[in-house]
Amino acid sequence: LEVSDPMALKYFEMCQKQIHRINNIVVDLIDITRMNHPDSYRAGSKTKIDFKALVKECILSYSYLNEFERIRFVTEIDESIVYHAEWAIVNTILQNLIENAIKYTRTDTDPYVGVFISREDDHLRLKVEDNGQGILESYQPKIFDMFFRANDRTQGTGLGLYILKRAVERLNGEISFKSEINVGSSFTVILPLSR
Repeated sequence: LEVSDPMALKYFEMCQKQIHRINNIVVDLIDITRMNHPDSYRAGSKTKIDFKALVKECILSYSYLNEFERIRFVTEIDESIVYHAEWAIVNTILQNLIENAIKYTRTDTDPYVGVFISREDDHLRLKVEDNGQGILESYQPKIFDMFFRANDRTQGTGLGLYILKRAVERLNGEISFKSEINVGSSFTVILPLSR
């Protein structure tokens, strides 16, 4: 706080970025361990999920990103849904979907991120869409692979979508997506309401 030398401040900023990067890797590796070990969550740790509050928290947790203020967020959440699950797993799913939608915005358009949560018969449908950078068709079969990064323009561990898929599987769900380069992406997660 006392340093004003521009070069020193630049080095501090570089250190801070690397600290965040290393922290993200460690957190991702912890998440992978949890997803791969069924006993990592205590039996009976299910709780009623407040989707409205959770989505709001997930969005606000990225308010520090440069492009955040430009993004138009749209949320449509069926508040009558009663869903019980391990909070950390549901948080992992929404956090990863929302983070990617925010991180991969385009600078040549008005960025948009939509989060939609609804009930379909005996299933819960989570959909996150954006008008961001999109994913090249040739990369799409690999995006859920561990350490695969489809984009070098942003910092990432290459673990986010892998963890997302493992979290969805942990809740006996399914994930699908549609993406077009320079048009945007849409990820849909279907979860059974009773497990």
